Amino acid sequence: MFPIIEVSLAFIKMKKTTESNLSKEESEQYDRQIRLWGLESQKRIRATDVLVVGIGGFGAEVCKNIILAGVHSVTMLDHTLVTELDRCSQFLAPTDNIGNNRAEASLSRAQELNIMVTVRADTDNVEDKSDTFFQQFNIVVATECSQDQLVRINNICRENNVLFFCGDVFGMFGYTFADLLSHQFVEEKNTKVDKLTVTTTIKKEMTCVPLQDALATHWDGILTNKLKKMDPSYFLLLVLLAFRKKKSRDPNPAERAEDIIELKKLRDKTLSSVGVPPEKVSDELFRVLCRWALPARRVYPIPWGHRRKGRSGWRVGGQSPGNTESRWEAKERAGNTKSRWEVKEQSRQLCAIVGGIMAQEIIKAASKLHEPYDNMFFFNPTTNGGFIECVGKFAVSFNGNFFIVQ
Repeated sequence: MFPIIEVSLAFIKMKKTTESNLSKEESEQYDRQIRLWGLESQKRIRATDVLVVGIGGFGAEVCKNIILAGVHSVTMLDHTLVTELDRCSQFLAPTDNIGNNRAEASLSRAQELNIMVTVRADTDNVEDKSDTFFQQFNIVVATECSQDQLVRINNICRENNVLFFCGDVFGMFGYTFADLLSHQFVEEKNTKVDKLTVTTTIKKEMTCVPLQDALATHWDGILTNKLKKMDPSYFLLLVLLAFRKKKSRDPNPAERAEDIIELKKLRDKTLSSVGVPPEKVSDELFRVLCRWALPARRVYPIPWGHRRKGRSGWRVGGQSPGNTESRWEAKERAGNTKSRWEVKEQSRQLCAIVGGIMAQEIIKAASKLHEPYDNMFFFNPTTNGGFIECVGKFAVSFNGNFFIVQ
């Protein structure tokens, strides 16, 4: 983070919304947002064209939030078809559209969210898109892509001054990454002076690293101390990207046993190549990734700690914190249920959480208001918590001591 480069004072009572390039209908539509982050920020959001690659459950959440925020246009790019798995988390595609293109199936509901936003569907494969295709957007969001595709798109965006985001949800694990190039933003601080509100506007600048650098960090040597303090989520992501590259798919609860064996092999190989001991990613993480499922009759397992009322009064349901087997898995193993299993590659709850985080960062980047996350966000299913991790910033030496540049 660079130091403050400019401070300006303005005496205000409220944000004015009278003079604007927004139409009367837009001013009424976005009245709450204008009051929240100001007219100028909303105008910048309104001028933003966004491309979202991959309209699964996670991509649908991102689209929903940025369409409601009022960007200029959203292009949904997806060449795949709607499947039974999409019923678990993809709410934009109607359930009777199985077999149709996922972007086209999502178009109607996405447009209904905000008629003032131009929403388009593109059925091409992102692999077939030329470099010039990405130049027409201000922000590109890539999901459900291979590591090679992510790096390629990111490099194209950097060459054309386009902001880049990527992310995904694997079962109950999720991540986001942002490359905002050299990004300038504003933070506002309100103080009272003689009963008047003084708004201090602080302009800052941050420099981001490309995804290729963030994923290629070698962790032995000077980064050993940082490695010891890190959550395993970043390294789990490396293993999952390696799995996707090898299998051309994500881990599937329907093939739980085989996938866990393959994940362990890839963990040992992938982590060793970047100087990380394999035990940094525990077997427990893999079991959590591959265990989330729902019965086809739509009866939901009771979360741990959730109180539900029965004939004998209120009781606590769900699995114990240390148990990796859900209530429905235990019944299936014991033969107490004949329900057909409907696997979930993406948890709808986590799609909402991580998709909301990414949409929030997209809005901050478009509005240039508030400090964005630098540069990765993770949700760890074993701790049920999210956190920010800065990865890929280079190390420098000062009087023989090494420091990570943040």
